[in-house]
Amino acid sequence: MFIMAILLVLCAWVWGGWRWVLLWPAASCLVMAAGYLGLGARVVGKDSAGHFAPWSFIVCGPYLLYYNGIARLGCGLRSDRAYDQIAPGLWLGRHPSIGELPSAAVWLVDVVTEMPRLRGYVDDEHYLGFPMLDGDIAPVDEFRAVVQRVAGLDGDVLIHCAAGRGRSATVMAGVLLARRLADTPEQAVEMIRAVRPGISVNGKQMRVLRASQLSVVRGQ
Repeated sequence: MFIMAILLVLCAWVWGGWRWVLLWPAASCLVMAAGYLGLGARVVGKDSAGHFAPWSFIVCGPYLLYYNGIARLGCGLRSDRAYDQIAPGLWLGRHPSIGELPSAAVWLVDVVTEMPRLRGYVDDEHYLGFPMLDGDIAPVDEFRAVVQRVAGLDGDVLIHCAAGRGRSATVMAGVLLARRLADTPEQAVEMIRAVRPGISVNGKQMRVLRASQLSVVRGQ
């Protein structure tokens, strides 16, 4: 992100003219870099109700447009299903369209920061937003709280991020542990992968999952 911002600034500086508009996406990249360097998902301005702040498009607009385009294109090119049932009452999927939703799901758990909330599927009471940056995960204490909240829901739950591969898969693994459907983080991830082979839980996500496991289980 930081390197991209520098390149855009240099392009604007060297060629000038209308290219000064490149400072907008450069600033957007710098804001996102700050998010990954420690400020977290709040730099985007999406709240727990799924609403973007009025300033979100001004600050992050170029990145959000780019991300949504790439995410939609990626979902169209991949062979992944829109969603999969990982365990009874637990569904994992990508950012859905209206026609791509499990009819049984009562709760929608949205962990994607960069894409808008899906409207017309569940009411505000049954929507839970826990924004996390792509390829990232919440800090251990926050992650544990998210897992405990989701694990305690009554009724079928769909957990989704952009592609249904990383953030949402990590939260799903935590829920499997909290509900005692898996004994270890590794087993939880493999249970998900057996149903949805395309998942990709990275090193940081796995570390947070491991660090959260004992506390989640002991807290029951």
